[in-house]
Amino acid sequence: MTHTAALGAPLTRIGWRMALLASLLYVAFLIISAPAAVLVWAITAATGRVVSLERAQGRIWNGQGTLVVADQSRVFHRVTQLRWDWLPARMMAGELALRIEVEDPRLHGGARVAYSREGAHASDGAFHIETSALAKYVPQLLPAGLTGDLSIRTEEFALRNDGYSGAATIEMRNVASVHSSVHPLGEYRALVVGAGEQVEFRVDTLNGALLVEGRGTWSRGSGLNFAGSARAASTHKTALTPLLRFFGPDLGGEYPIRVSGLYQLAL
Repeated sequence: MTHTAALGAPLTRIGWRMALLASLLYVAFLIISAPAAVLVWAITAATGRVVSLERAQGRIWNGQGTLVVADQSRVFHRVTQLRWDWLPARMMAGELALRIEVEDPRLHGGARVAYSREGAHASDGAFHIETSALAKYVPQLLPAGLTGDLSIRTEEFALRNDGYSGAATIEMRNVASVHSSVHPLGEYRALVVGAGEQVEFRVDTLNGALLVEGRGTWSRGSGLNFAGSARAASTHKTALTPLLRFFGPDLGGEYPIRVSGLYQLAL
């Protein structure tokens, strides 16, 4: 082999590497410069039109819009002032990752969300919502006339092809009702855990006059199912009786709470 031929082989390899690098940079440029409409299409397709974006502005890596979520009755709920920032470092792990922030009048907070071939997951999430706004999403709560503050926190919660995993904590504080003179009624916590094909949760009372506890599950096919009870602390039985009647019949001071088959999804 001549000296020129010996130099030609490594130069050829360098040329291929440079071409590959240039191609990857070009693809990255296309992604970065893609309009927000591309993200709208990706979210809509990935969720079977359950989740989408309206009035999207900006680019796929940085933008804002209105989040639209469809419930089981195909009623659309909108969350305004959603902003997102692309996290390009996660591409090395094969994920499309975004940091989202929400400043809706009824809901505010943020989380990191990512999507890959294995599914989707959220991490470092913290959201706050007015308890009264829950009736918009859970009409069964409307007669109770609840007010207060609700927070949702999670370090990691995933919906992957093999099921749910991770955990989240939901807390309700300063809870009150238009049907009771007792203010506040109490503080409550729900621990939510991903358990394979379903999500399991437990509701406990942290403190207060209205004592609520129970366990439940949620899955796409079976929806939300919950079995629990409510009762009044001994010093508030008379004052809380009108409110407790919203839950069900009086079974010796215990009022059963039953929810079955709500929010089934066909994704």
